[in-house]
Amino acid sequence: MDFEMKPAESRVDWIASYCLKMGKPQEAIQLLKLNQKNYSNSVNTYISLGDAYVKINDVKNAKKQYKRALKLFPESELVLEKMEALKKVNN
Repeated sequence: MDFEMKPAESRVDWIASYCLKMGKPQEAIQLLKLNQKNYSNSVNTYISLGDAYVKINDVKNAKKQYKRALKLFPESELVLEKMEALKKVNN
């Protein structure tokens, strides 16, 4: 058979979220990177990875992911709020 099967974006996101809750942020980040690879046009993949970076206090990479999300969906209030919250963390 000549077709490609990708895990569902929402399922990978859910598993990554579970990993974060279980204290396994690096595993979560790897899963979320896989989601970005498979669903590069999904704003959610960038938001989720940004959120994972926030959980480990990696503000630089979180900001990078949120900026990518804004490129796909510039009027996203959610992403704009997350960017604003990051500014408060930096200060």
